[in-house]
Amino acid sequence: MAAHDRLAHQSQVVLRLGQMLLSFGASAYRVKKSMADLARAVGISEHRAQVTY
Repeated sequence: MAAHDRLAHQSQVVLRLGQMLLSFGASAYRVKKSMADLARAVGISEHRAQVTY
C-alpha cells in the first residue's frame, strides 16, 4: 500500500471515531483526546483536530 493510501485510511479511521463519539454525546475535549490517542496508535505522527457541533 502506498504511503498516501495508508495515511488516507488511517485518517478515515480516526475521523470515524470522532464522528461516533460526537454522535454519542461525548465532550469536545474527550473527542479530541481520543482521536489523538488513536492517531498515535495507528501510526500518525502529527494529528490536529478541530471539533465543532
